[in-house]
Amino acid sequence: MRAVLTQEQYAEYLNSFNLDMSHVENDECDQMPWQLVDYLDQVREGDKYTRIANMFKHSKKRDAQGRTAFGRYETKAFGCYEEAVMDLCNTIDTNLQRNPLPDIQLAVKILRWLDRDVSNEHGCGPDISAQGVPRIRGTKSKYALVGDDPVVGVRLRKHWRQRETLSKAALELLYAKLEEDVLTDQQRQNLRKKLNAITSTVNR
Repeated sequence: MRAVLTQEQYAEYLNSFNLDMSHVENDECDQMPWQLVDYLDQVREGDKYTRIANMFKHSKKRDAQGRTAFGRYETKAFGCYEEAVMDLCNTIDTNLQRNPLPDIQLAVKILRWLDRDVSNEHGCGPDISAQGVPRIRGTKSKYALVGDDPVVGVRLRKHWRQRETLSKAALELLYAKLEEDVLTDQQRQNLRKKLNAITSTVNR
């Protein structure tokens, strides 16, 4: 952007972030849905019990129910993961036979935050384990399948503004009211190079 824009054009590009470009952008929200905040807390609780269970992996001592410390904490972890996944699946379920009041927009938004596909169909649900439970994109977990941040509003707003600014700069060059006979060959060549640079940047 700096390479192909003038100083004034680049300053105008930066200032554009202070205003909404459309009603679509105005309605956009970068905040993670509160349902996923609760979900993340439950998964983290399960991760805590998983770590504790692994500390007792080789323990042989059993309690009155015949369970080792590893088994007890593994069961607690499973309970946290199970509750988290059940709540998640109920929230994103858009099947009217299972969910009489589905929220399709919320379901789509939630799925964009997850690191893997989640299905409510029979036999296709998430695996209830530390490895199989869906994670939030970008969370620092060795089990997360996607390390990038969610593709949400910030990136989309930047993309819109870049294309808008570059397109405007290209149009200014194309329709600049400069007489051909006023321009030298060198000026025409420089103008052509700049237009080509802007065009290639827009098409990336």
